[in-house]
Amino acid sequence: MLSRSKLIFILSLSLFFGNSVLGTYVFAIDETELQSLQSKADSCFNSANYKCALASYRVIKSKALLENDSLLMNKQDFNIAEIYYQQGKLDSAARYYKQVIRTSRLLSDFSLEAKGMAGLAHVQWRLGDNTSAVRNILNSIDYNEYVRDTTELIKSKTILAGIYLSLNRINESKILYDDILSSAIAVNDTPGITLCYDHLGVAAYFNEDYTKALSYYKKSLALNTKIGDSLAVAINQANIGEAYHDLNESDIALDYLKKSLKTLQYYQFNSAAIFVHYTMGRVFNSKKEFEQAQRSYEKSLLLMGQTGEIRERNYVYKLISENFKDQGKYKQSLNYHIKYSDEKDSLFNVEKNRQLEEVRAKYQLEESENENMMLNLENKKAQEELSAQDKLLSYQYILTAIISISLIIFIIQFYVLRKSKKKLEVANSTKNRLFNIIAHDIKNPVSNINSLVNILKQSKSDAERERMFDMLNRSSQSISILVNNILSWSISNREGFQFKYSELNLHDLVKQVIGLFIYQISEKNIEIENNIPAELTYRSDEDAISTIFRNLISNAIKYTHPRGTISISIDEKSEQQIYLHVRDTGVGMDKKTINRVLNNENVLSEVGTKHEKGTGIGYTLVKDFVEKLSGTIRIESEPNKGTEVIVCLPNNLS
Repeated sequence: MLSRSKLIFILSLSLFFGNSVLGTYVFAIDETELQSLQSKADSCFNSANYKCALASYRVIKSKALLENDSLLMNKQDFNIAEIYYQQGKLDSAARYYKQVIRTSRLLSDFSLEAKGMAGLAHVQWRLGDNTSAVRNILNSIDYNEYVRDTTELIKSKTILAGIYLSLNRINESKILYDDILSSAIAVNDTPGITLCYDHLGVAAYFNEDYTKALSYYKKSLALNTKIGDSLAVAINQANIGEAYHDLNESDIALDYLKKSLKTLQYYQFNSAAIFVHYTMGRVFNSKKEFEQAQRSYEKSLLLMGQTGEIRERNYVYKLISENFKDQGKYKQSLNYHIKYSDEKDSLFNVEKNRQLEEVRAKYQLEESENENMMLNLENKKAQEELSAQDKLLSYQYILTAIISISLIIFIIQFYVLRKSKKKLEVANSTKNRLFNIIAHDIKNPVSNINSLVNILKQSKSDAERERMFDMLNRSSQSISILVNNILSWSISNREGFQFKYSELNLHDLVKQVIGLFIYQISEKNIEIENNIPAELTYRSDEDAISTIFRNLISNAIKYTHPRGTISISIDEKSEQQIYLHVRDTGVGMDKKTINRVLNNENVLSEVGTKHEKGTGIGYTLVKDFVEKLSGTIRIESEPNKGTEVIVCLPNNLS
């Protein structure tokens, strides 16, 4: 029956402990506290208190982040995926499973990579992508065999058998279930044994042997009751209820289904609840309780809309059509039968269109080959006619060809020379620009350092020496920032320069940049806020993004008054673009100054609120890198009201 494809998937579910870390900052926690927190999170998850579990796991991942423990962080990402899967948030679950797979490969953690692939296969199966699901689950099986993890191997094989069963490959699935059952019994894997009994019951149900199906279901129920797995018990009850319905034991069926639904709602397990609702509808329909049946069907459709699991929507449309037909309401029955047919046709048309595309591609290939053959024949005939022409005419063609080639060579050389001239002009302009900056900005701090060292030698007062050291620190910081920017600028203008893209944690990157200016921030008593979520990853070039943030934050600190505020945040406006915001409460700019900065009309910079001197190329460098990253930059500011720099970049969030 169509209804089983969804249930098979549910039956292969194992309860997992999940966690989520979405940006909470945590100070040091000792191992005892960490173990206690882990136990609390697990307990919250088992009691379906997902909010509590997620909050606790946030702290655990923050601990891993502080300790730079990539393995622990990756385990938390896997647990996050498991919670999202349990809640039916399949898109979020898939995103985290993929992250786990990527990180596990970098860490050579084959066990966790196998679990990630199994979880991703589960999600893909539920979303109807059987091809990708089979590919990932076979890879998971190979990895589990390699690491010799029998328990996880049983889980992966159970998923594969469930996929076969949903595709009506009953004999293949039964052979696989028998093999899984033997393995589970050999290692005394009780959860694996219960899953096999339950799935063997499903296989028997598919063969319409309902009595045998009940026997398997009840074996699984007894074991799950013994080990206290209440969610698995609820799934057993749902299957038993369906089997009793097909044995015409409606009252017993309803009793099992109601018990199942109560537990599933407690655990918020909507995938199984979808199946229970429309199965109850079938039972009510058989009892001629048509209104009750209709309400059950509608609840099932509502949950499908909430979870996005619409694979069986056409089956429920068919049940509703039959319900109205049994009541003699033929118009409503026809309407839902049309919906059923449209839904069924839409699924059929996907495959049909794929087949048509294959036929069309083969036809176009054959047509292209025929055209090529005809062109070859025509070319051969033309060559024979040309060879028969007068030798003098041939010489004329050769002469024309020589002249044409000479002209082309001349044009190419002219173009190359002109391009080289422009490159030299740009290089010369860049050189002059850099010399001007170096002469203006390095001369003063270097001269200051020389003078301060001489004064420091003669100073006898501790207070005076402290002040000299402070001034030396400022001058060295100024030179350091200038050198970094000049190096970055020279790299950005280098011939053939290419960005190296990788996955970046923007929160951590901004945190590192802020650390470069901790002295200036403390001296001016500035409050700086890093509002970028801690779990957010962005694919880009690390040096370019770091340079952009370094210069924007440096300028914000420079022009912000003491006890002012600076905030850094990100805004995802659409699937194509993101916006990085650096906002300060500093001196601000008028429109004329904004235009001058954005158009690179003035390299020299103004002094800061504590007479800081700048490098003069900050915004120029930011603009160069933003444009090379296919982005744009704009500035919103008013005098004495602060400045906000907004960088728009392609949306490469993951």
